Amino acid sequence: MLEEEVVSRHALHAGLQASGIVGGTLVYCHWEGGEMTTMFNPAHPGESLRDALAAEGWTVTDAARKLGCSRQTFSRLLNGRGGISPAMALALERIGWSNATFWLRRQVQYDLARERCRLD
Repeated sequence: MLEEEVVSRHALHAGLQASGIVGGTLVYCHWEGGEMTTMFNPAHPGESLRDALAAEGWTVTDAARKLGCSRQTFSRLLNGRGGISPAMALALERIGWSNATFWLRRQVQYDLARERCRLD
């Protein structure tokens, strides 16, 4: 059973709402109008990059040089003011920080959650 299913079933059995952690992301489930709605609050991918940067012992300048981008571009990403493009995802993959698909999925999850919140 997927973690998401566990959270959803918990919400169903609890009556109206529940929360839990799914893949490191806080998830809120709410039973409304006969259907389950799920809202995610994922962290910006830059937070994970900040952790990876610290683990490597690199400065922002070191990492930017290895990624082939400007220090300003990487700093914006680390601080949640910029997103991960396909080119950046491939650069992250090239230096061994997971794979490009992982980073693009993280960015899309973050963007989608923000848009859902904006529309609500």
